[in-house]
Amino acid sequence: MERRSLWPDATPTWHPIETSFAGDPKQKASYALVTDGEFIQVSFRVAGKPFALNSPIPGTFYEGLWFADCGEFWLYSPESDRYLEFNVGPEGAWWGQAFSAPRVRDLTCDPPTVSTQVLPVPEGWGTQITFPWKDVERSLGTNANLLANVTLVLGGCGDPDTPENHFHSVAEFIGGKKDFHRPKDWLTLIVDGDIL
Repeated sequence: MERRSLWPDATPTWHPIETSFAGDPKQKASYALVTDGEFIQVSFRVAGKPFALNSPIPGTFYEGLWFADCGEFWLYSPESDRYLEFNVGPEGAWWGQAFSAPRVRDLTCDPPTVSTQVLPVPEGWGTQITFPWKDVERSLGTNANLLANVTLVLGGCGDPDTPENHFHSVAEFIGGKKDFHRPKDWLTLIVDGDIL
């Protein structure tokens, strides 16, 4: 099977998040990836009020955003076999972590420096996270030949019985456990026509 790609744009272009692990999405949602070569920005829009909120202070680092609604962005380096996960909540709180293997946190690596913003979405929610490419390189050891995924958790995930329609992914996971922490199944990240 040919690997699909994610293409960041110079200006926001909204792309639908069309499926959940259960099939149809729980709510209509979209994402936008933007980069200027120095920073990468990931934005989310969801048509509908959040199903679950953590109510943390906007712009703060918050462990456990995935227990409520959040947008997620992932970057993986096949070269170093390391990946990054970023979460951003409807209120603008964020979480980020480097991993040395699936679900193995690298506690020696500080999370990237980020900024967040809440986006106005009539009768819904929107949020955005921005971080520098230099921090990606510091965390992964490279910015080259990256794989990426955009995911969305609607209703939270906290236990093995969480309904599958809570989990949305742009990358398609074929076979095996439905788990976002499968970086080898993510999409090729292409920026300005070059595989990043």
